[in-house]
Amino acid sequence: MKKIVQSLPYLWFWMFFLILALAGGFTYYRVENDRIRKDKYQEIASIAKLKARQITQWRWERIADATTTAKSPYFKSSVAEWLRNPGALALRADLEERLKLIKKAYAYADVLLTDTTGRVLLSTLPEPEPLQVEEKRALEEAVAGRKAVLSDLFRSPKSKVYLDAMEPVLSPEGVPLAAVFLKSDADTFLYPIIRYWPIPIASAETFLVRRDGNDVLFLNDLVTDPMPPFPCAAP
Repeated sequence: MKKIVQSLPYLWFWMFFLILALAGGFTYYRVENDRIRKDKYQEIASIAKLKARQITQWRWERIADATTTAKSPYFKSSVAEWLRNPGALALRADLEERLKLIKKAYAYADVLLTDTTGRVLLSTLPEPEPLQVEEKRALEEAVAGRKAVLSDLFRSPKSKVYLDAMEPVLSPEGVPLAAVFLKSDADTFLYPIIRYWPIPIASAETFLVRRDGNDVLFLNDLVTDPMPPFPCAAP
């Protein structure tokens, strides 16, 4: 009995030490867990800002391309002259060559010239598809506002997803004569920008969504590659 009584202080000491160690370990875990969680939130917020800037820059470049094309004095005068004389084959060929140069320089899927109602007049493709609902809606806005407009993302009859930048071609009096369409393939530029993750990670996913009534509409493919090659313009 005496030995048991003598050993009790040591037992209490080790129990107190064990409780203290557990409390310290739990506190350290809580502090580290909060720090890691905060670091990850900051990391995600920084990447989100980066992606927003990238998409904004991409959008601005498409608008700038449409504006530069539609407001080029040579292009405007050529379009006006050709519309007055549709039988001028040399002038038509010059305009088609101009559209092909723009397509090649900026890697567009197609570059079109339409009238103000959306009827395709010229295209870099042998058999251009008729304008989709989203394109016609954006064209109406562009013509009414005399400004460059981006269409919504839309799916073509061939199941390709596109987005158009367009701007009306104006007469010297400011009357819309036609419209330039710069068609971007979302799979070539926009979607890789959305999917790209700047640091190696196995579970990163980024989605582009918008509200559709009471639903959420996903605008990009849900099957993502966490580290696809970053897109670059075609040479």
